[in-house]
Amino acid sequence: MKKKLFYIVPLIVIFATVAYGWVRFNEKAAPTQNLTPTIVLDDDFSKILNSDNDYKSLSKYIEKPLVVEGIIKQISFDDTYNIMLKTSGNIWVSCKFQKDQTALIKKMNEGDIVKTKGIYKGSLNYLILLNCVIEKNQSITFEDNNTN
Repeated sequence: MKKKLFYIVPLIVIFATVAYGWVRFNEKAAPTQNLTPTIVLDDDFSKILNSDNDYKSLSKYIEKPLVVEGIIKQISFDDTYNIMLKTSGNIWVSCKFQKDQTALIKKMNEGDIVKTKGIYKGSLNYLILLNCVIEKNQSITFEDNNTN
Protein backbone atom coordinates (compact mmCIF):
# COMPACT_ATOMS: atom_id res chain seq x y z
CA MET A 1 0.00 0.00 0.00
CA LYS A 2 2.80 2.44 0.89
CA LYS A 3 4.51 1.60 -2.38
CA LYS A 4 1.36 2.52 -4.35
CA LEU A 5 1.05 5.83 -2.48
CA PHE A 6 4.71 6.50 -3.23
CA TYR A 7 3.81 6.51 -6.95
CA ILE A 8 0.28 7.91 -6.84
CA VAL A 9 0.89 11.04 -4.72
CA PRO A 10 3.62 12.46 -7.01
CA LEU A 11 1.44 11.76 -10.06
CA ILE A 12 -1.46 13.65 -8.49
CA VAL A 13 0.83 16.57 -7.63
CA ILE A 14 2.24 16.64 -11.16
CA PHE A 15 -1.25 16.46 -12.70
CA ALA A 16 -2.53 19.27 -10.43
CA THR A 17 0.48 21.45 -11.28
CA VAL A 18 0.06 20.92 -15.02
CA ALA A 19 -3.69 21.58 -14.82
CA TYR A 20 -3.14 24.79 -12.83
CA GLY A 21 -0.48 25.97 -15.30
CA TRP A 22 -2.72 25.23 -18.26
CA VAL A 23 -5.63 27.18 -16.75
CA ARG A 24 -3.40 30.18 -15.88
CA PHE A 25 -1.75 30.16 -19.31
CA ASN A 26 -5.08 30.13 -21.15
CA GLU A 27 -6.93 32.70 -19.07
CA LYS A 28 -7.83 35.93 -20.83
CA ALA A 29 -6.60 39.27 -19.53
CA ALA A 30 -9.31 41.57 -18.23
CA PRO A 31 -10.27 44.13 -20.88
CA THR A 32 -8.38 47.30 -20.01
CA GLN A 33 -11.30 49.45 -21.18
CA ASN A 34 -13.39 48.24 -18.23
CA LEU A 35 -10.77 48.82 -15.53
CA THR A 36 -10.79 51.89 -13.29
CA PRO A 37 -7.35 53.54 -13.31
CA THR A 38 -5.41 53.48 -10.05
CA ILE A 39 -3.52 56.65 -10.89
CA VAL A 40 -3.31 59.18 -13.70
CA LEU A 41 0.20 60.18 -14.78
CA ASP A 42 -0.07 63.95 -15.09
CA ASP A 43 1.99 67.02 -14.14
CA ASP A 44 1.24 66.51 -10.46
CA PHE A 45 2.31 62.90 -10.68
CA SER A 46 5.82 63.81 -11.83
CA LYS A 47 6.29 65.43 -8.42
CA ILE A 48 5.86 61.99 -6.81
CA LEU A 49 9.05 60.85 -8.50
CA ASN A 50 12.27 62.33 -7.22
CA SER A 51 14.53 64.31 -9.53
CA ASP A 52 16.37 61.11 -10.56
CA ASN A 53 13.12 59.49 -11.83
CA ASP A 54 13.21 56.89 -9.07
CA TYR A 55 10.50 54.50 -10.24
CA LYS A 56 10.78 52.37 -7.08
CA SER A 57 8.08 54.56 -5.56
CA LEU A 58 5.71 53.12 -8.18
CA SER A 59 6.13 49.48 -7.15
CA LYS A 60 2.79 49.57 -5.33
CA TYR A 61 1.10 50.20 -8.72
CA ILE A 62 2.46 47.07 -10.47
CA GLU A 63 -0.36 45.10 -12.13
CA LYS A 64 -2.74 48.05 -11.70
CA PRO A 65 -4.29 50.18 -14.48
CA LEU A 66 -2.70 53.58 -15.10
CA VAL A 67 -3.68 56.44 -17.42
CA VAL A 68 -0.97 58.46 -19.12
CA GLU A 69 -1.05 61.35 -21.58
CA GLY A 70 1.96 62.34 -23.63
CA ILE A 71 3.56 63.11 -26.96
CA ILE A 72 4.18 60.12 -29.22
CA LYS A 73 7.94 59.95 -29.74
CA GLN A 74 8.14 56.57 -31.49
CA ILE A 75 5.71 54.08 -33.02
CA SER A 76 6.83 50.50 -33.67
CA PHE A 77 5.17 47.23 -34.61
CA ASP A 78 6.10 43.61 -33.96
CA ASP A 79 3.00 41.51 -33.25
CA THR A 80 1.15 44.53 -31.82
CA TYR A 81 1.79 48.25 -31.84
CA ASN A 82 4.08 49.80 -29.25
CA ILE A 83 4.50 53.54 -28.74
CA MET A 84 6.95 55.53 -26.64
CA LEU A 85 5.37 58.54 -24.99
CA LYS A 86 6.96 61.48 -23.25
CA THR A 87 4.73 63.18 -20.70
CA SER A 88 4.75 66.88 -19.93
CA GLY A 89 6.62 65.94 -16.72
CA ASN A 90 9.45 64.38 -18.80
CA ILE A 91 8.47 60.83 -17.86
CA TRP A 92 9.00 58.28 -20.65
CA VAL A 93 6.38 55.55 -21.03
CA SER A 94 6.30 52.47 -23.28
CA CYS A 95 2.75 51.35 -24.16
CA LYS A 96 2.16 47.99 -25.84
CA PHE A 97 -1.36 48.03 -27.25
CA GLN A 98 -4.11 45.45 -27.46
CA LYS A 99 -4.60 44.11 -30.99
CA ASP A 100 -8.05 45.71 -31.26
CA GLN A 101 -6.37 49.14 -31.12
CA THR A 102 -4.44 48.69 -34.38
CA ALA A 103 -6.81 50.76 -36.57
CA LEU A 104 -6.64 53.71 -34.17
CA ILE A 105 -2.85 53.64 -33.89
CA LYS A 106 -2.36 53.47 -37.66
CA LYS A 107 -3.99 56.92 -37.85
CA MET A 108 -1.47 58.42 -35.38
CA ASN A 109 1.86 60.04 -36.06
CA GLU A 110 4.91 60.91 -34.03
CA GLY A 111 4.29 64.25 -32.35
CA ASP A 112 0.57 63.59 -31.71
CA ILE A 113 -0.70 63.76 -28.16
CA VAL A 114 -2.48 60.66 -26.95
CA LYS A 115 -4.09 59.57 -23.71
CA THR A 116 -3.84 55.84 -23.01
CA LYS A 117 -4.75 53.40 -20.29
CA GLY A 118 -2.71 50.27 -19.61
CA ILE A 119 -1.54 47.83 -16.96
CA TYR A 120 1.67 48.97 -15.24
CA LYS A 121 4.24 46.16 -15.34
CA GLY A 122 7.37 47.88 -14.05
CA SER A 123 10.13 50.14 -15.27
CA LEU A 124 13.58 50.28 -16.79
CA ASN A 125 14.56 53.84 -17.67
CA TYR A 126 10.90 54.32 -18.56
CA LEU A 127 7.53 53.04 -17.37
CA ILE A 128 6.14 49.91 -19.03
CA LEU A 129 2.40 49.57 -19.70
CA LEU A 130 0.85 46.52 -21.37
CA ASN A 131 -2.65 45.87 -22.77
CA CYS A 132 -3.00 49.58 -23.55
CA VAL A 133 -6.07 51.18 -25.07
CA ILE A 134 -6.60 54.67 -26.45
CA GLU A 135 -8.48 56.93 -24.04
CA LYS A 136 -8.55 59.97 -26.29
CA ASN A 137 -6.56 61.53 -29.11
CA GLN A 138 -5.96 65.27 -29.21
CA SER A 139 -4.47 67.56 -31.79
CA ILE A 140 -3.13 70.05 -29.24
CA THR A 141 0.48 69.98 -28.12
CA PHE A 142 2.29 70.93 -24.96
CA GLU A 143 5.73 72.47 -24.94
CA ASP A 144 8.48 69.86 -25.23
CA ASN A 145 11.56 71.51 -23.72
CA ASN A 146 13.72 68.38 -23.69
CA THR A 147 13.63 66.39 -26.92
CA ASN A 148 15.79 63.45 -25.72
